[in-house]
Amino acid sequence: MFIFIPIQQRKGFRLSYDVFLKLYLFWMLTCAIRGAFIASDYWQYKALIQNSFALTAGLCVWSFAQPEILNKVLRYWLLLALPLFIPLLFILYKGSSYGFYLSPVVIFILMLPALPRPLALLMLCLTVFCLFADIGARSTLIRFSVPLLLLVTYPLRQFIPKSLLKVAFLFCFITPILLAAFAATNGLNPFTAVSQAIAEEIDDAETRDVVTTDTRTGLYEEVVESAIKNDYVLIGRTPARGYDSKDFGIGISKIIGTTTIERSSCEVGILNIFTWTGVIGVVLYTLVFATASYLAVVHSNSWMTRTIGLYLAFRWTYSWIEEFNRFDIMQLSLWMLVAICMSPAFRAMSDADLKEWGAKLSPRIKWNR
Repeated sequence: MFIFIPIQQRKGFRLSYDVFLKLYLFWMLTCAIRGAFIASDYWQYKALIQNSFALTAGLCVWSFAQPEILNKVLRYWLLLALPLFIPLLFILYKGSSYGFYLSPVVIFILMLPALPRPLALLMLCLTVFCLFADIGARSTLIRFSVPLLLLVTYPLRQFIPKSLLKVAFLFCFITPILLAAFAATNGLNPFTAVSQAIAEEIDDAETRDVVTTDTRTGLYEEVVESAIKNDYVLIGRTPARGYDSKDFGIGISKIIGTTTIERSSCEVGILNIFTWTGVIGVVLYTLVFATASYLAVVHSNSWMTRTIGLYLAFRWTYSWIEEFNRFDIMQLSLWMLVAICMSPAFRAMSDADLKEWGAKLSPRIKWNR
């Protein structure tokens, strides 16, 4: 369905500087086609289909970038999906599952000043719920805390220079690259350093263990070693294949009965992009997010759109720590943010215009008489 949505865009509608997005999607499709020739069993074909859908979710950007379409999508989510969250509370896995299901709430929080008061209060309540439902769900805490921090800047927007936003933008995109370079050349492990710093501030031993456990160093080591060993650093192993993993792959191979010790994906988004599409894919993915974020931060008339650009930069940074690459509501919510940033229509809106757009978000049920 989403493959054909871009064709249905409004006549005359165009994205801004979408060349990198087109190149990224072209490379993702190329890797998927390569994967169709490489896959050799049921599990590899299954991985190919699942991972290819996740990689090409960016096709939705052309539709989501149109304010009227995104408004309709979010309105239907409020009307149909959100009420289902109450019965699902009894079967969803505590903590992280809440954050996954309620991913669109982040978009509403970033646009909170533009929402009608009842809807704004509901979004705040859902955010607080996600923050305190499970302290061990670290990613949920981070993903929902950062929008709240950005929201605090709205009343202070007259006193914050645009140059400071540019510095924050550059910080988000430069920091992971520098840390990765230091780790590769000097053996500096940023995950260990951060864990130790946080541990010193937490008194409770059980909470300290949950929050500060380093679960990423081993993933980076296995993914990079697998790429070098199997010679797919530049172009990737395609979405049909994963990385060689002693920690997980051996157990997975025993369960599904394969001879390989591969894990088709991991919790770190940028590592999945690297495994499936290589350095080329990582560079194109970065250029898409950097372009979208820059357009929103520097070339937007609304402060809310600028903070969405900053949050998008943060999400790219956070993909070096955790970002599941699956075709699900969280992934689509992320591409909604990309669409808002790349949309000339959204960036042309003032805060007053966004309030008019936000007023239409409250779902209305029309009964046939």
